[in-house]
Amino acid sequence: MDLDKESLPVLGFVIFGFLVGGIWFFRSSKGRSKEERTLRFRKYWSYALIVSLSSLFAVCGGYLWLGYISVLLLFGGIELIRNLSIGRSVQFFSVLGMYLILGIGAFLSFSILSPKLCLWLYLGIAGFDAFSQIVGQSFGNTKISPKISPNKTWEGFMGGLTYLFLFSGFVFSFWGNFSWKCIWILPIFGFLALAGDLAASWIKRKVSIKDFSSILPGHGGFLDRFDSFLFTLSVWTLISIPLGVFREPWN
Repeated sequence: MDLDKESLPVLGFVIFGFLVGGIWFFRSSKGRSKEERTLRFRKYWSYALIVSLSSLFAVCGGYLWLGYISVLLLFGGIELIRNLSIGRSVQFFSVLGMYLILGIGAFLSFSILSPKLCLWLYLGIAGFDAFSQIVGQSFGNTKISPKISPNKTWEGFMGGLTYLFLFSGFVFSFWGNFSWKCIWILPIFGFLALAGDLAASWIKRKVSIKDFSSILPGHGGFLDRFDSFLFTLSVWTLISIPLGVFREPWN
């Protein structure tokens, strides 16, 4: 286990944030129906558990991170196979082939990327997705790809990208190794997260499903929750092999 002690305070901040958010969530749920409170409760705390555990495995690194990624890839692959039609062989094998290539990239992350970078990637993408959705729902008008994912807007994307800049500045400064050299990488980070989300949405459109599964309460399946993360982690790992600047862009 390659425990990154410098990242432990960030993990503690994440857990503390969810606990504080849980208090606000409890107070804001008063006056709602029992069924609605139950649904909101499951969605919030399942998300808190997902983010906290994912962050913990990133901080631990090594074989714990490898095991975590392997579980995500395994369940994601099962969801794909269950939803793709074997009768459409070209679609079936092309999608699984791309998933296998991306899976190899994500799998190699445990030996290519540092725990610090894995934590940054995960928390960055989790926040990017959340802020993109919030800003998009509040101010979004310009559709990115209405045929594939009609709810995604450029305004939402810019909201997610703004979060990435603020989050990265905070984390890198907190670690004491902030460098302006890493700023140019953040738009790439955002576009990779968007590409992963759109790729998953395209597959769901092709097979006419809303979610890949319902295993995660309020979030759908593993690919619904981790599509952007797995795609970004995979591509980031693969380009980090020839381009070392992506391994620790703050140096």
